[in-house]
Amino acid sequence: MDAKLKAQFAASFPEAALKNVKWYPAVPAGIEDIEGRVLDRIKAAQ
Repeated sequence: MDAKLKAQFAASFPEAALKNVKWYPAVPAGIEDIEGRVLDRIKAAQ
Protein backbone atom coordinates (compact mmCIF):
# COMPACT_ATOMS: atom_id res chain seq x y z
CA MET A 1 0.00 0.00 0.00
CA ASP A 2 1.16 3.51 -0.74
CA ALA A 3 2.66 5.07 2.41
CA LYS A 4 0.54 8.21 2.02
CA LEU A 5 -2.71 6.22 1.75
CA LYS A 6 -1.68 4.05 4.69
CA ALA A 7 -1.06 7.15 6.83
CA GLN A 8 -4.40 8.68 5.79
CA PHE A 9 -6.26 5.48 6.65
CA ALA A 10 -4.51 5.23 10.03
CA ALA A 11 -5.40 8.86 10.79
CA SER A 12 -9.03 8.36 9.75
CA PHE A 13 -9.57 5.04 11.50
CA PRO A 14 -7.51 4.59 14.69
CA GLU A 15 -6.95 0.99 15.84
CA ALA A 16 -9.20 1.49 18.89
CA ALA A 17 -12.06 2.68 16.68
CA LEU A 18 -11.73 -0.31 14.35
CA LYS A 19 -11.76 -2.73 17.28
CA ASN A 20 -14.92 -1.05 18.63
CA VAL A 21 -16.96 -1.44 15.43
CA LYS A 22 -20.11 -3.49 15.99
CA TRP A 23 -20.56 -5.50 12.79
CA TYR A 24 -24.10 -6.62 12.09
CA PRO A 25 -25.28 -8.71 9.14
CA ALA A 26 -27.61 -7.12 6.63
CA VAL A 27 -31.30 -7.65 7.37
CA PRO A 28 -32.94 -9.49 4.46
CA ALA A 29 -35.97 -7.90 2.82
CA GLY A 30 -39.25 -9.02 4.37
CA ILE A 31 -37.78 -10.29 7.64
CA GLU A 32 -39.58 -7.58 9.63
CA ASP A 33 -42.94 -8.72 8.25
CA ILE A 34 -42.17 -12.32 9.19
CA GLU A 35 -41.09 -11.24 12.66
CA GLY A 36 -44.34 -9.30 13.12
CA ARG A 37 -46.45 -12.31 12.13
CA VAL A 38 -44.53 -14.56 14.52
CA LEU A 39 -44.94 -12.11 17.38
CA ASP A 40 -48.67 -11.87 16.64
CA ARG A 41 -48.96 -15.67 16.86
CA ILE A 42 -47.06 -15.70 20.14
CA LYS A 43 -49.28 -13.02 21.64
CA ALA A 44 -52.41 -14.87 20.46
CA ALA A 45 -51.22 -18.08 22.10
CA GLN A 46 -50.81 -16.50 25.53
